[in-house]
Amino acid sequence: MDIVTHGLAGLLVGRSVSLEGWGLPGALAVTAGALAPDVDTLAFAWDTFAVLTYHRGLTHSLFGIPGLAAVTGGLVWLLSGRRNFARLAGLAALGIAIHILLDLPTAFGTRALYPLSTERFRLDLFYVVDPVVTGIVLAGLLAGWRWPHARVFALGATLGALVVYAGLAFDLRVAAEGRFRAAAAVGQVPVERVSILPRFGSPLVWRGVAVTRAGYLEGDIPLWDAPALRHQRDQTAEVPVSERAEALEAVRRYRQFARYPLAVVRRTGSRTIVEYQDLAFGPPGPSNDFYLTVTMNGAGVPEAITFNHRF
Repeated sequence: MDIVTHGLAGLLVGRSVSLEGWGLPGALAVTAGALAPDVDTLAFAWDTFAVLTYHRGLTHSLFGIPGLAAVTGGLVWLLSGRRNFARLAGLAALGIAIHILLDLPTAFGTRALYPLSTERFRLDLFYVVDPVVTGIVLAGLLAGWRWPHARVFALGATLGALVVYAGLAFDLRVAAEGRFRAAAAVGQVPVERVSILPRFGSPLVWRGVAVTRAGYLEGDIPLWDAPALRHQRDQTAEVPVSERAEALEAVRRYRQFARYPLAVVRRTGSRTIVEYQDLAFGPPGPSNDFYLTVTMNGAGVPEAITFNHRF
């Protein structure tokens, strides 16, 4: 989820902790823990592709919780008079666990067992920015502030509302998959691997992508209208000049991350431009959330690499 939602969730739990006798340091430890896993985004300062390599890795792993909690709790301990380090580290661990749980329903994936496994666990229920999730957490936080004596009820109600919303999203995703498969059948397109993914506007609008014999079938699936599906084909196998692009480390890392990688080749004067996009994060074009471009000169030598993403 986005950093705002993580912070609000930390505040929600931290508020309850502070009123249960743990005080302001306890609330600060939980909130700081809920924000701490995204410290891995600092790697963007020296690595353009950090979102593919480092983000949601060790700091989002169950095995990373003890170390990150010790550092986060230690900082709060230093700021709060150096008392109860173990308690503050434990509360920071609680905040980190909340962060990991909120990231699991997104389509980006979380390497929750890193470094034992590099698999990205994902439930494909929420887009990374989901106003409904944020609104539920914010409502619980405001209710707890307005009625302090009902803080436990507000926390429980918030958790219950999130579970209900996740269940609703699951049911609507199943409905969206049925509409996607029906549209593919009408077009007489045999599909193999099918993914129904959240996008901004979910759970009322979903994104469908499927592997076909000729490439991919993809399109948005509004639940109130018929989906408009499009065929896409990776062009790197058809254009020999792109072999140099495929050999680049940046492209290798991109394809390793992408679930449905699509490459489009176009020429501008003497230059060849290979555009890589992950169809799991949007249709081909500038609106795609993961967009890698390799520009090669007339001799086929790569001269520029650009990477744009919204994460």
